[in-house]
Amino acid sequence: MEISLINYYPKLNSKNNSNHSIEYILKPLKASLNSENNNIHTIDVESLDISPCLGCSHDPFFQPKDFCQQVDDMNNLYPKLRNSDLWIFNISVNSHIIPNQLVNFLDRLEPLFDKEIDNFDEFNFPENHKKNGSVFLIATSEYYDKSIFNHIIQEIQTIAFVFNRNYLGQFVRPHLESFVQLNLLKNEKNFENNISKISGLLLQHSPIRNGILSEIELDVINKKDYDNQFVSLINAL
Repeated sequence: MEISLINYYPKLNSKNNSNHSIEYILKPLKASLNSENNNIHTIDVESLDISPCLGCSHDPFFQPKDFCQQVDDMNNLYPKLRNSDLWIFNISVNSHIIPNQLVNFLDRLEPLFDKEIDNFDEFNFPENHKKNGSVFLIATSEYYDKSIFNHIIQEIQTIAFVFNRNYLGQFVRPHLESFVQLNLLKNEKNFENNISKISGLLLQHSPIRNGILSEIELDVINKKDYDNQFVSLINAL
């Protein structure tokens, strides 16, 4: 299977030369996907040259193309994304506002529109039209509450719909660092097993239900302790 891992998160903490904590989730995920001999394309959005969308499709005479007229890194990505059966978005957010670079990437996916879908309207859209693949979201944050993910979930759900792909769900992990520290001490093997189960379902294009996510999405610290921990972290900077 062709798989695109679409990443948006800082790759390195320059202060202590450590990897971003989201990689605690991605490492067992990649290992599980690789064990099935899949072809994995890693797309690090943050490091790419991606210009803002020019809005060409708003022109009434616009003709869809398989490429974009802008000369930057996006044209190299379209073949990989088009051929990938599964898009897994791995995104770190600490604001309700989606970062500009990620917005640019999502806006510039227009050449991947399903041209057959464009020929239908809402009244004669075929219910059995074949999907182009699937989409899954992994989103993490140091923010305490899951509400931080509302906007990015809605955005990726829209991406799945617009590009005629099944939306398989999302795994969201608030107060990530607290979660990682707890699992390093107590539950690392169990966590890896859960990630392996998620990987297996994704490869089958099966929706990820709440049952498998309930354990790994639970709060691991209360709000008061989190606030104290956060203040201590800020003071140490």
